Amino acid sequence: MNKSEIIENNELVDMKMYNEIKTLIEDSRNKVYSYVNATMVRTYWAIGKIIVEYQGGNETAKYGDETLKQVSKMLTEEYGKGYDTSNLRYMRKFYLTFQNCDALSHNLTWTHYRFLMRIPKKEVRDFYIKECIENLKGKGIDINVE
Repeated sequence: MNKSEIIENNELVDMKMYNEIKTLIEDSRNKVYSYVNATMVRTYWAIGKIIVEYQGGNETAKYGDETLKQVSKMLTEEYGKGYDTSNLRYMRKFYLTFQNCDALSHNLTWTHYRFLMRIPKKEVRDFYIKECIENLKGKGIDINVE
């Protein structure tokens, strides 16, 4: 018996009450997701900042590949996947691209920001940030940066 059969067969259920509870649960889940996402984005930004500071604050670090590999290995062993060298480089680039943490949007996900970091011109990137926030579909936006 599936959910709809249970609900259809139960004449004692007040559907208005059920829908209110359902809406409350869904709203709460969305708030939790949003909070966790915003926290992770800010964490990735802070990790990027730490990496840049330890590499002397340079746009491009000549030293550090081996250091990032070692840090990546240690973080992956302790926290699981998500901290490979490539992702740590993205976090570094994230900080360099968006140096004002307070300007980060809590509506955008790490996926949105990875998409936005590919756009070299700030004014074009700012346009797409607004588009992403309005549409919340960063994956589906076509980029034309020429």
